[in-house]
Formats: sequence, C-alpha cells, structure tokens
Amino acid sequence: MYIAKVVFFDAANGGRFTPPMSGFHPQITAGEFHTSCIVGMESEGIRFDFNLEHTVTLELMYPEEYGNLITTGSKIKFFEGDKMIGEGLIIGEKADHIEGIDRS
Repeated sequence: MYIAKVVFFDAANGGRFTPPMSGFHPQITAGEFHTSCIVGMESEGIRFDFNLEHTVTLELMYPEEYGNLITTGSKIKFFEGDKMIGEGLIIGEKADHIEGIDRS
C-alpha cells in the first residue's frame, strides 16, 4: 500500500461531476503501466473535495504484477474510462500493509 498526495478534478476542469469518496476504484497510471487501485482514507465514505490536495492510501488491485513499478516520487494519474479525473505523487509506503510484514 502506498501513501500519495492527490488532487481530483471537478467537471469544469475535465474531471468528475460528483466528488469521489474513500474506497472508490479508479484506474491508475504511473509511467507506462495502467491498472486499478483503491483510494482510501482512515474511514470509508470520506469525500474528497475537488481541486484540493488530499493525502490518501493507494492499494493496487494487482500488487504482485505492478507493485515494483511504483516507488516514492512516482507521478500518478487517475482515470475513469478515458477521462483523467486526478493526479498526484507517491510520497511513501505504508509498512504495516506491505506483504510479508506482520504487525499483529
């Protein structure tokens, strides 16, 4: 799981008509790869206000295939279909969710 600073765009800026909520599943690109992810916060149902920076968690849907392609400093873009709805920057990894580390 990654930590990122992201901004989601409103319709006037080419993005969504309704703000996304924590737990939504956009497509993500970083460099040449394209996959799905879950954008989260500490609680589900938190709304991401448009055009403001948010610190979020990103969980890749297929980390075994793409997890090694994202690193701290990677620029990312979010899509719904062919519409870019946001962008951001990976600022770190959340160690308690990294495969192989047991925090219980």
